[in-house]
Amino acid sequence: MEYKLRRIKDLTAELDDDEVVDALDIISDRLIDHAPKDGIIHISEALEELEVAEAEKGTFLGLSTGYSTLDAKMGGLEPGSVVLIGGETSNGKSMLAINIALNIAKEMTNVLYMSLEMTRKQVWKRVMAITDMTPARMAEELDFSVQESFNLEYKDIEPLVKKAVEEKGCEIIFVDYLQYLGRGMTEKEVAKMSQVIKRVALKYNVCMVVIVSLRKGSGGVEKRKWFDTEIEELMGTAALGYDADVVVITSRKNLENEFDHDKFFVKVLKNRNNRLDFHDRIVELKWDMMKITEEYRVVTGHPLATAEGWQAIHA
Repeated sequence: MEYKLRRIKDLTAELDDDEVVDALDIISDRLIDHAPKDGIIHISEALEELEVAEAEKGTFLGLSTGYSTLDAKMGGLEPGSVVLIGGETSNGKSMLAINIALNIAKEMTNVLYMSLEMTRKQVWKRVMAITDMTPARMAEELDFSVQESFNLEYKDIEPLVKKAVEEKGCEIIFVDYLQYLGRGMTEKEVAKMSQVIKRVALKYNVCMVVIVSLRKGSGGVEKRKWFDTEIEELMGTAALGYDADVVVITSRKNLENEFDHDKFFVKVLKNRNNRLDFHDRIVELKWDMMKITEEYRVVTGHPLATAEGWQAIHA
C-alpha cells in the first residue's frame, strides 16, 4: 500500500489542481462502478411496488412548496428528484428557495439548506425576517439545518446529504447555488456536478433543489425578456436541464418585463413528474420584502399565448 501511495504521489506531482480533480473523479468513479450491478427484477416479483404505484395514481406526491398554485404546476417536490431554480441576478432565486425551505421546515420536515454565498449569521437573519419569529420560536418550530463549512466543492455534497439523512431524517436539500461549487464552470465540470447531484438524490431518496444562474447575452445583458427564457439559457451545459426533473425560473419583473415591487413570478420550464401545459405555466405570487406569499392567482392561460410571447393581463 505504501508503494502505491508513493506511486500516486509521483504521478500527480506535475498535475495542476484541475488535473488532480479529474484524476480523483476517475478513481472515485472506478470505486463506485466496482460493485456488481447485474440484478434483474421481473414484473411478477414487484407486485407490492406495482400496488403502491396504483394507489398513488393521480395523487399528490412529495413535499409541498407551500404554494398551492405552484404545487399544481410542479406536482410536488418528490423524493429522488432534482429541481432547478434559475433566474436573472437579483430576481428572487434564493428568496424563493429559502421561502419554500421554511414552508417545509414549519411542517417539522427536516430541511438542509446549503448556502454557499452567505454566512450562517446572514442565513439566520433571513430566516427571522421571513418568519417573523423570535430565536426561541425558530429553534422550537423550525426543523431547519445549515452546513458548518462554506468552502465546499461538489464532492462534499454526498457526505453532507448522507449525514443529514442518517442523523436528522432530512427529506430535502437546497444548494444555493451551483456556480459556487465549481472552479471554472466548464462543460465537463458542470456535467459532472449535475451527475453527482442526481445520483445523490436517487441514492438517498431525497429531493435536491439547486439554484442556478442564467447565461448572459453580449455586453452582460440578458438575451431575452425573462418569460421567454428556456432551459438552454441556464449557465452551464445541456446536462443541467437533462438531469433535472423540474426546472423553474423566477422574476421580480411582471409580464410587461417591468420591475414590480409587490409581485413575484415563477415560470415552470420543465416537469418530468407531472403534465405541463405549455400555454399555462406562469404563477404570480405576492412579494413583501423577503417574504413570498400566495395571494395572487395564476395569471397565464391560453388567451395569453401569442406569437410575440406571453402578454400581460390588463384590468
